[in-house]
Amino acid sequence: MAAKKRDATPISTDTGKARPEVTYIEDVNAPELYADDAAYFFLKNGNIAITLVSGRIDAGPGKTAPFPVRRVVVSRVILPTRGAQGLAVGLYEFLVGCGLGPNKSNPNN
Repeated sequence: MAAKKRDATPISTDTGKARPEVTYIEDVNAPELYADDAAYFFLKNGNIAITLVSGRIDAGPGKTAPFPVRRVVVSRVILPTRGAQGLAVGLYEFLVGCGLGPNKSNPNN
């Protein structure tokens, strides 16, 4: 398993100087979620909304096998543009560091 903490001293775009060190507080009760895909991206008023979905089997009343799989929205993450840019760059760098850059497949799938 690989993990990487983001740089705690990002450079300010306003001054070009390092900002004060950021302290992260771990919350063991913070919710976690699983999503299969980021299905939609939406830009409004300087915020990026990312809609996360997961495949779910629809085995409800009246359904028979083979049960259909539905893509269900499990969460939306909304970030200011700067935060979304940081997420995109940080995730890209993490994936490249794990050997999963562009045109690479995940050997665990």
